[in-house]
Amino acid sequence: MVGPAGLMALWMIAATPASAMFDVDGRNDEVKRAILRNEVFVRGEQAGGVWNAPLPPPRMLPYDPAYESAGPVPRPSSEGIPGLPPVEETPKPPPPPKKIIERRDVINYDEDFGEAVCSDEGAGDPCGYDCGCCPGRRGFRGWFDGVCWEGWLDQGFTLNTLSPRNRANGPVTFNDRSNEYQLNQLYMRLARDVDSEGCAWDVGGRMDLLYGTDSIYVTARGLEVRDDLSPKWNAQRYGLAMPQCFMEVYAPWGNGLSVKLGHFYSILGYESVEAPENFFYSHSYLRQYAEPFTDTGLLGETRLGDFTIRAGITRGFDNWEDNNNDLGFLGGINWASRNRRTKIALCVDAAREQADPSTNVSSVYSLVFQQKLGRSWECVLQSDYGNEPGAGIDRSTAKCYGLDTYLFYTINDRWKAGMRFEWFRDEGGARVPGANRTADYFELCPGVNWTPGDRLIVRSELRWDWTGTAGYYPFGDGTRSNQLLLNCDVIVRF
Repeated sequence: MVGPAGLMALWMIAATPASAMFDVDGRNDEVKRAILRNEVFVRGEQAGGVWNAPLPPPRMLPYDPAYESAGPVPRPSSEGIPGLPPVEETPKPPPPPKKIIERRDVINYDEDFGEAVCSDEGAGDPCGYDCGCCPGRRGFRGWFDGVCWEGWLDQGFTLNTLSPRNRANGPVTFNDRSNEYQLNQLYMRLARDVDSEGCAWDVGGRMDLLYGTDSIYVTARGLEVRDDLSPKWNAQRYGLAMPQCFMEVYAPWGNGLSVKLGHFYSILGYESVEAPENFFYSHSYLRQYAEPFTDTGLLGETRLGDFTIRAGITRGFDNWEDNNNDLGFLGGINWASRNRRTKIALCVDAAREQADPSTNVSSVYSLVFQQKLGRSWECVLQSDYGNEPGAGIDRSTAKCYGLDTYLFYTINDRWKAGMRFEWFRDEGGARVPGANRTADYFELCPGVNWTPGDRLIVRSELRWDWTGTAGYYPFGDGTRSNQLLLNCDVIVRF
């Protein structure tokens, strides 16, 4: 039997907390418990009554970027401990979705994929997206930021095996003087190109001046020449021309829109007036007689994927002032593959060219196909078609059309070889001066370019011209149906 003392002892034992008799808090011996958190087995430690943060997930499990520790881990759920009710944990909300960054493709480069347009944070309003690539340009640039000037001197010599007395190379223009030195181009241009890849408005422009024997071929009615095409200030052979003078505005609308207003080069054809842009010293018949050299008016340009769309209004072919005050149309569609190895351009220039504006519209269409073949080869095909009502023999509709083929081979960084073959038909005798008859013209021109440095280009070529029209002799003072030219020029850039 238990006496009063025993009952008192049993009562004291029952009233004493278990923690006073046993080390259940782990002050002496660390007690490690395992919990299951977010379906990942981690270890928690209790020391001093505070649960420490869990260890990282085991290395053998994949890393979950959505898992982030929000601070000390609360006491583990007592679920599964006998005698205690389960405690429900509040589920952790999923991480916010990552911001999708869009990219805009740019076609004027040699990469296979697009290139992000630079923009700083918060630039989504003008373009409709954030580019996320690098700090960009916002607002207008300074008026003189990006203004640059450059130029070149192009001079050459043409050896004509016929040695004509009039020193003319027949229908071959630009290098039109035989056995005589020519300063073809002393060219200078001042330009500020618009930033057409940004997300802000921009304003630019360009002005070109050309002095030399080539100037007489890029004159415009009302600017360098009068209505009757007589020169205003130039001499017969050497003169000064302004083939380009325009303002350009870029608007970040849609895929970007740039607009030129003023006097600018025609967008038709493959060859250019600017000497460094051409492989050959001489020019094709299509460039000389089928296409206008300049236009004056307004021209807009935008990109739609791999396509470039251009359209505008002009004052006619090679006109600063129109002889009939009638507006014309200039437009084109260019396509380029993503790797830039294939290019196609279709352009049209149409206007009323006769003094009487009631006459039908004159038009020129140009189709150019360019294809790179491997690392070293490239071919170009061009076809033009033009018509001018009332300009032919007996006031008939004059037509001109032809086909140019080019083949180029890059030998190394300094040497490049090329060949051009052409057929051109002047139907009605309105395009080639002095012909006054329908005639076919052919030319074969192999050549070589040597580029010893960035600022020096030496071009040499052998050109053979002939006509396929019986009884027609456009060469050698009007006595021959063919001629052979040896041409060479040197371009020095500055």
